[in-house]
Amino acid sequence: MNYKIILAKNIKYSDVQSENKIVFLLDNKNQLPTFNPQGGVRQQFEELFKAKIRFGYIFSQAKNKNAIFASAKIKKLPKNWHYVPYSKLTKSYCDDFDIIHRAMQKLGYVSDFLI
Repeated sequence: MNYKIILAKNIKYSDVQSENKIVFLLDNKNQLPTFNPQGGVRQQFEELFKAKIRFGYIFSQAKNKNAIFASAKIKKLPKNWHYVPYSKLTKSYCDDFDIIHRAMQKLGYVSDFLI
């Protein structure tokens, strides 16, 4: 069983007219951080990102993977990691799009009836 970590960040702009953007932490293959619990999810994350992590709740459970909200103050991203705005994500661009879309629903930013 693997755990996909959802780290969402709200980017605010100083310009009042510009909209805020929600971004997600993804690797160079545009996938969410994924860890196996046998190595300790917290320990693996903290070793990779050099930051303490706080877990929220598991919002999605499937056969071999869980998705869990988390927060962390990452000062510098390791090589091959970047933040991607939700507006730039598609199913063909990101294998974890369905999980991220569900996270956006849980956060209250999108709804199925608006799509």
